Amino acid sequence: MKTYQMILSDPTRYLAHLPKQNEVRDAETLSEHSDLVLKYALNVCENFGLNEVIKGLIDSVLNENSSIEFKATVYDLFFQSIYFHDFGKINPNFQRMKMKNLNFKTSNCKFGSDHSYPGVLMWINMNLPYLIENNKLSNNERLMAVIFLFLFSHIIARHHSPYLSPTFKFIRERLDFSTELEKVYLTQVLEILEELDNIEPSKYWSIISQGDSTQNVSWIIEKINKFTRQRQELNPFPLFALLKLHYSLLTASDYLATTHYMNNWQIPLEDYGQINEELRQRIIRNVQSTKSYNKDVFDNLEGFEFTYPIETNNKNLNRLRQELLVEVILNIRKNKDKNVFYIEAPTGGGKTNLSILAAAELLSADTNINNLFYVLPFTTLITQTYNAVKETLGLKEEEIIQIHSKEGFKEKDDQYGQEKKNHIDYLFLNYPVVLMSHVKFFNILKTNSKEENYLLHRLPNSIVVIDELQSYPPKIWDKLIYMIQNYAQYFNIRFILMSATLPKLDKLSNVATDICYLTNHRKQFFQNPNFCNRVSFDFSLLDWSTPEKEEKENYLRKLASLVVEKSVEYAESNRKYPKSVFTIIEFIYKQTATEFYSLVEAAANGFFDKIFVLSGTILEPRRKEIIHYLKDEANRNRKVILITTQVVEAGVDIDMDLGFKDQSLVDSDEQLAGRINRNVNKSACKLYLFNCDNSEILYKGDKRFQLMQGELSGKEKEILQSKNFDLMYDCVMQKIDKQNDRLYQIGFSDFRNYLRMLDFPEIDYNFQIINQQSTLVFVPMPLPVYVPGTNQTERNFSEKEVNFLVDYGVTNPDDKRIDGGAVFKLYEQLICQKKNDFVVKTELKKLQGIMSQFIFSLMTHSKNMEILLENVHGEERMGIYYLSHWEEDAIYDYNFGLIETGEPAIIL
Repeated sequence: MKTYQMILSDPTRYLAHLPKQNEVRDAETLSEHSDLVLKYALNVCENFGLNEVIKGLIDSVLNENSSIEFKATVYDLFFQSIYFHDFGKINPNFQRMKMKNLNFKTSNCKFGSDHSYPGVLMWINMNLPYLIENNKLSNNERLMAVIFLFLFSHIIARHHSPYLSPTFKFIRERLDFSTELEKVYLTQVLEILEELDNIEPSKYWSIISQGDSTQNVSWIIEKINKFTRQRQELNPFPLFALLKLHYSLLTASDYLATTHYMNNWQIPLEDYGQINEELRQRIIRNVQSTKSYNKDVFDNLEGFEFTYPIETNNKNLNRLRQELLVEVILNIRKNKDKNVFYIEAPTGGGKTNLSILAAAELLSADTNINNLFYVLPFTTLITQTYNAVKETLGLKEEEIIQIHSKEGFKEKDDQYGQEKKNHIDYLFLNYPVVLMSHVKFFNILKTNSKEENYLLHRLPNSIVVIDELQSYPPKIWDKLIYMIQNYAQYFNIRFILMSATLPKLDKLSNVATDICYLTNHRKQFFQNPNFCNRVSFDFSLLDWSTPEKEEKENYLRKLASLVVEKSVEYAESNRKYPKSVFTIIEFIYKQTATEFYSLVEAAANGFFDKIFVLSGTILEPRRKEIIHYLKDEANRNRKVILITTQVVEAGVDIDMDLGFKDQSLVDSDEQLAGRINRNVNKSACKLYLFNCDNSEILYKGDKRFQLMQGELSGKEKEILQSKNFDLMYDCVMQKIDKQNDRLYQIGFSDFRNYLRMLDFPEIDYNFQIINQQSTLVFVPMPLPVYVPGTNQTERNFSEKEVNFLVDYGVTNPDDKRIDGGAVFKLYEQLICQKKNDFVVKTELKKLQGIMSQFIFSLMTHSKNMEILLENVHGEERMGIYYLSHWEEDAIYDYNFGLIETGEPAIIL
C-alpha cells in the first residue's frame, strides 16, 4: 500500500497536530499521524475480526466473476483511504493558519484552510493512473475500481462532519466538474500538488474535467447509475454496510490516534473490552454452576425427560422452567451454525435466564464471538437485567456496563492515562458485556451520525439479545427484521429475539430469514395451567359503557367501589398472606390515574394501608421507594393499591395479587398480567379489563389496535386466554405484506431504494423506533440520598456521585438530601465552560446520572407541556425545561408527580 514516504519528497515538513497549549514537545507530522491511524485501524480489525467481514462485504458487492486482483484492489482502496484521509493537510493554508507552520505561505485558494475536500481530490489524483492503467484488471473492473475510488472519497470528505450525507449527491455536486467553481477547486488543488511536491496532475483529469456537460464526470455517474440498476434485484445491504463500516473504522481510528498523540500515550491502546478466553470459560462455568436451578439442569442434562406437569404448584412451575432451559440448550447445540434465534417463553418462564444460558452456549460453540449485548426498551428493564446478567455470569465491574439516561459515567481503575482512558472506554463501550436501549442499538445499525456510528465496528462477531420484541411499532417490523437478518449474515452476529408475546417477523413475505426457534413446544408451555392459569382474565367490566366526558367521574366512582370490593374479598380469602392484598390498576392517561386516586381513597375509607401513584412524571427516587416497598416481604401483610400507567408493564419486578386495566393493545394487557402472581404461589389472582378512556388517541397508528377494533373485534378473550398471540400478529404481517397498504409499504420499498442509492440521511429518518419528540423537565426539589424505607441499604445517589457533588461544593458529605437547584447550577457552570476537552465532557457525563434523578419527560406537543409553557411555571434553560415554580405554583408533588391533566401514559 502507498504511503506518504512514497509520494512526498519530504513528508516531515507537513504537520497534522500541535501539542496542547504550554506543552513543550514536537508537533505530530502528517506521516506520523497517518501511520498511527492505520495502526489503530488494523489493530481494531484484528481484535474484532473485521478483515473477514470487510472481504465478505466486498465479495457480495462485486460480480461473482470478479478477479482476485480486482477484489484485492477494492480492499486496498478501503484501507488506503483510511491512511490518506488527511492528505488535504498539505494545503499550505492549513499548514500556516492551523499548524502555525512558518515553512508555508498562505494562498488565495477558494477552499481556505479546509483539508477534507482538497484531500479527496488529491487522493483521487494519486489513484486514477494506477486504477485506469492496471493491466491486471479487465476494462469493466477498471471502471468499477474508479467508482469505488469515488465512493470511499465521500467518507474522506465527511470524516470531520457530524453526519454522513447522501453519497451519490456528494459525487454529483462536489465531483462533477462541469461547474466553474468545482473546476477552480480542482485546478487549485492540482497546482498545490505540483508546486509543493512536484506531483503532476493525472492526465485522466482531462477526461473528467474538460469538455461540455456530457463529457465530464457524468460518465462516472452514469456508470454508478448503471451499477445500481444492475443490482436492482440484488440486496443493497452489502454496499451500504461496507461504506458505513468504513466510516466507523476511519473516524474511530482517527479519534483514537489523535487522542493518543494529544495525551502523549507511549503505547497504543490495546484493551478494547472484549471477551477473552479466560472470561469466556469463566462465563460458561458460572452459568452452569452459580444458580442452583441452572446447575441442576446441567447435572441432569444427559437422559433428561420432558414431563410438562400440569398440576399447579411452585414445584411444577420450577420444573417447567427447567424444561424450557433444557429445550433452549439442546436446540442451540443442534443449530449452533444459525445466526438468528427466537426465545418465546410465557410470562414467568424466566426469559432472561434462558437468554443467558443461550448466550453461554453460543460462546462455547464459537470462539470468534467476543462481545455480548443486551438490547431493551425500558430503563427499568435495563437495570433489572444488568443485575441478573452480572450476577449469573459472575462479572466484575470493569466487565459490564449499562448505558441509559439514568446511569452516570462509569470509570475503570488502575489504568495508565486513567481519566482519558475512562472517557475512551465509555465512548466506545470498551466492555465485554453491554446493556443499552433499543433506540441506541438500532441507531448504530442505521444512523448517519458520526458519533453513534463509531460503535459499528464493535458489533461483528457478537451476541445481541433483543428483549420485548413486541414493544417495537409494527410499521418498522419489515425494516427491523431486514436489518437483523443482514447484519447477522454479514457481520456474524448471533441475534436472540425474545418476548412472552413474540411477533414472528420471519413470516413477512418480503424478508427471507431462517430463524431458529429455541422453544419449539409452545403449546405445552403456554397452555400449561402453571402459566396460563396463573392469572385469570375477567372481561365482565367490558360490558360497562365507555363513559363520555361528563359521565367519567361517575364511571370512576363506580370503578373505585368495585376495586375496593374485590380487594376486600381477596384479603378476606387470602391464605398465603391473611388479610392482605396487593392491588394494581392501570390507566391509559395520567389524568385519569390522578382523578381515580381521590375517588378510591374515599371509597376505601381507610381499608388500604398505602395508596401509591406511579406514572411517567414520577421521579426516579420515588419510583425506587414504591418498588422497594412492594417487593419488601415485611410489607406483605399490608393492604396496598398501586395506581399506575403503562410505565409498570415491563421491567418493573413486582408481584401483585389483583389487577385492573383500561384495555389497550392485547399484548399490553398480557404484559400487565405478568406483574400478577409471578411465582404461581397464590390463588384466585385475576386481571379485570375495563374501557374507560379512548385509547385510539394513543394507538390509532398501530396496526394491532386497528385489527382489534376491526377484523379481530371480540377476539381479545380468545387470544388472552389461549395465549395465541399469533392470531393477531399473523394478521398484522398480512397487512404489512399488502402492497397497497401505504402506511406500511411506503416504508420498505422506499427504504430499500434509499439503501440502494446510499442516501444515509433518509435511511436514518425512515427507520425511527420512537417518532415523538420529547422535552426533558427538571424539577429543582431536594431528593433523598438513600431510598426511604431501606435503612440506608439502597441509594438514589451513589457514594461516588455524592463525593463528586461534594468536590464541587454542591452538598456536604453528611447531607441527607441533594438540592436539585444546586445540581442544575453546576450543570450550567460546566456547559458554559469554553474548554471543549475530555475533562469537561467527562464531568458532564458524571453529572448525567445525578441530573436524571430530577428529570422526567413529556411529549413536546402534549397538553401538559403546553400548559407548563402557557402558565410560565418555569423556563427553558440549556435545552431543558426548568420547573422553577414547582413549589409555589403547586405544579409538582414528590408523591403524585405533575399536578396537571391530559398527559398520555407514555414514558419517553
